[in-house]
Amino acid sequence: MALKFIQSCSKLLEITRISGVSLTNHYSGKVQIKLFPRKPTTKEDIHNFQENKATVVETLENLLNIRKFTAVDLITQQRKLYQVTAHILTRNHKILQTHGIKNATIIKHPDILAAQPPALLQENLNLIKDLPFELDDVVYLAALDHFQLRHLLMKQNFLPKVDVLIRKLEATIDEIMVAFVKRPFLCKMSLAKTEENINLLKANQVSNADIIKDWWVLQYSPKLISERMSIAKKNNLDPIKTWMVRCTPDILERYIQRRSDNKLVLGDNTQVEYLSNQLQCTSEEAKALTLKLPALESKSMKKMKEIIDFLYAEGFKPYHIRRVPKILLHSVQTTKKRIRELERQGVKMDSLYMLTKSQRQYMQYYQALVKSNANKVKKVQDSNVVLK
Repeated sequence: MALKFIQSCSKLLEITRISGVSLTNHYSGKVQIKLFPRKPTTKEDIHNFQENKATVVETLENLLNIRKFTAVDLITQQRKLYQVTAHILTRNHKILQTHGIKNATIIKHPDILAAQPPALLQENLNLIKDLPFELDDVVYLAALDHFQLRHLLMKQNFLPKVDVLIRKLEATIDEIMVAFVKRPFLCKMSLAKTEENINLLKANQVSNADIIKDWWVLQYSPKLISERMSIAKKNNLDPIKTWMVRCTPDILERYIQRRSDNKLVLGDNTQVEYLSNQLQCTSEEAKALTLKLPALESKSMKKMKEIIDFLYAEGFKPYHIRRVPKILLHSVQTTKKRIRELERQGVKMDSLYMLTKSQRQYMQYYQALVKSNANKVKKVQDSNVVLK
């Protein structure tokens, strides 16, 4: 075993020497490769860094036959692209094309151009080209560390696990390969646990799409998943979401309590019907309010009722709220505090607009109001002195 590791390290040293990439350190039997330059600090570094970004953008335009704004968008999403030289990107692109990888696939996963030095990318592609899939579909595996990739492919449960994920979740091969790279725990999980967790989730109507978007849910123990599914069913949580497994017990309890509070306020009505009744408007107008302010959909109905009742008690009318629906997102405490402060400055509220401003904007207005009132008082005092 030791001899094999030494031979692998020797080969890696030769590869990195040829690629012009330096080794930084190694621990736990893994060799860490320093691919990217350090963060720029001096003015000269920053200037060179910006120049490299511009060069990378131009290189991506030419290699992938894309427009400049698309290239800029790619490096914005994938910072690794401008942390390597244009020379490495060009060599990696040539290697990928030699293996028949389409530009469309590279554009979909642009970080593969910068994930490895050229020689290691070639080594990784050699490892995965014999898999029983189109290389174009599994190419993202080449972004894995070389030793991780070798270890993954040597596992007997690798292909059976891919088969389970395809059959049970109707996931594409590309989605699974991306998951293996970005969620390494999937590589380490046993096939039995993977299958059991998927079965538990699907038996409780958790959608395939939700599981694919949140692979982390498969990491939890079958016992915990089963317990959370029971809690969700007992409290009529529908649809059941993957975050209900991942969250802490107190967060789930608060969510259940809020659902219960919402039910007490709404009864058999929807939120749109409730707003239509409370604000004396049509269902279409109420629906438009929720579209204008998506945050209303997740607002606690108990707190929404409290703010509506408070505003009506203060003498405001439904049309005031319809004109400034953002007030429904604010708390009674903050709204009441601002109303009282403005009243003390002699302001008669005929609009809710200022009550919805940020704390900084509101304080600017309030301080200007206080200063203006102080100046008025001073002028009156000065005029009284002159009269005397």
